[in-house]
Amino acid sequence: MDQNKTNIPNISPNPKALQTTFRLQTHCTGVLAHTRSPRGKKAYAIYDICQWPQDANITVYALLHVLLDFTEQLPEVLYLQLDNAGNQNKNRYVLGFCAFLVENRIFRKVSINFLPVGHTHEDVDQFFSRIASQLRKTGAGSIPDLLEATRNCMDLNPSTFFLEAMHDVKSWILPQLNELHGHRDPHCFKFVLNDQNKCTMYYRNWTSDLWCSEDKATIVLKSIPNGVPQLVVPSMDKVEPERLRRSIPQFKPWISCAAWDHWEEFLESALPNLATVSADNNWPLSTIKAASDRRRVERSEGNLDDENMEGARMLEEMLDEERVAVEVATP
Repeated sequence: MDQNKTNIPNISPNPKALQTTFRLQTHCTGVLAHTRSPRGKKAYAIYDICQWPQDANITVYALLHVLLDFTEQLPEVLYLQLDNAGNQNKNRYVLGFCAFLVENRIFRKVSINFLPVGHTHEDVDQFFSRIASQLRKTGAGSIPDLLEATRNCMDLNPSTFFLEAMHDVKSWILPQLNELHGHRDPHCFKFVLNDQNKCTMYYRNWTSDLWCSEDKATIVLKSIPNGVPQLVVPSMDKVEPERLRRSIPQFKPWISCAAWDHWEEFLESALPNLATVSADNNWPLSTIKAASDRRRVERSEGNLDDENMEGARMLEEMLDEERVAVEVATP
């Protein structure tokens, strides 16, 4: 999605006098979690005001935020489908974090499929399209209006979250990463424990191909990172607070009283607070790890639904099937 579409105030239709007026930039990370719920999936929109680098930390934090919502039903195997963007998704930090999830016994296996370049009509792309369509109808005068418009953009009623603090997973995991080679071209990766209880990364170009051989598989981590990552220091360079304070009053005639009240409070107190490191260093993985340990005990004691477990194993076998691509000979 063109991230400019979620900049606020978003006035619909946009008055000609405001077309070049500076707005608060926002960035939306969209997630669709496929579940066993009657609707089949759950949608999440995670917003920030571009105070964070758009890198692997955003991706990891979005994943952790969603996993927190499923602590009572964490699966054994985590399946991820990600865009093929190197700065945010397809990099050694995200791959290393997936290895960490396996080696730390949070999941038995993690599988990633990266979308091919130029993909269209994916369900997450449709999610972004619904947000843009809703904003064309209703606009969004403030951050609360933007979150409300997102929640109302589709029948799934997406959960919305404003990212006020973020952990520096990249710096935390980097000292424990082995060198990774050959991960740029393949689209499919799986992470599993070997006989020495070290996470091994296998890859293949497409789901129709064989997984790489054992001699090409990679031990991702030297050891499990200890402690809790430090918080990222936010940057206000793209927010431009002083420019924002000058431009927002120009929107007052076109936004609601509630939206204007929000802007006054935001510019006076919330914005300065966003420029500082949060005092809340609550590491989400601690809660997720505790939930995973409880699920492992329940599995060992046979307290989980056998039918669901069997279905999950059958799905895993189907998705992990090693198939050879059909070769078509031409005369």
